[in-house]
Amino acid sequence: MSYVIIKEVKSMNGQVLPVILLDSHADVMEFETEERADSMAEILNVNSDSGHIYRVRKVGTPNK
Repeated sequence: MSYVIIKEVKSMNGQVLPVILLDSHADVMEFETEERADSMAEILNVNSDSGHIYRVRKVGTPNK
C-alpha cells in the first residue's frame, strides 16, 4: 500500500484546497509505509510557518 501527503491550503475566501505533494521530479511523492509518511508530515507540520496543515492519506481511499 502507498501513502501520500496532502497539504491543506486556505484560499482567500476561506475554502480549504487539498494539494498533493510532489517530489523533485514533479511526480507524486509516495511513501511505502504509513510510518514514513507520518514522520514526514509531522516534520512539515512543525516547520509550517504559513499555517498549512499536512495530512497522510492512503492511495486509493476516498477523501473524507
